Amino acid sequence: MAHILLVEDDPICRDLERHLCEADSHYVLALSSAEEAVALLDGAGKRSAKPDLIIVDFTLKGMNGYELISALRRKDSLRRVPILKGLLREPDRLDLDTLRAAEKQTDVEDFISAVNAVTKSVAGR
Repeated sequence: MAHILLVEDDPICRDLERHLCEADSHYVLALSSAEEAVALLDGAGKRSAKPDLIIVDFTLKGMNGYELISALRRKDSLRRVPILKGLLREPDRLDLDTLRAAEKQTDVEDFISAVNAVTKSVAGR
């Protein structure tokens, strides 16, 4: 079982993605904004309660997914946490090896397969 942080501002997508992950026995903390995620994760290094996987909607209102990923990348304690992300228009601006990012899938089966592939690789570390 992985601990997943889901950052999605659309309540229907957030509920669907949370349900799909929980149905596969993952623990999910779902937030509706990048600002909430940054506030939560600012203390992750202190408490060692960082997630095993972060799923980010790239079109968040306010701080968007790219800005959130950039903020997470600056935190040493979160640099190696895998990120399952949405659409990325400028892939060259991110160090994908450092982030260990994977594409967010739109098909339900592909989504759960991507989540499980990433969480299995995390468990193997």
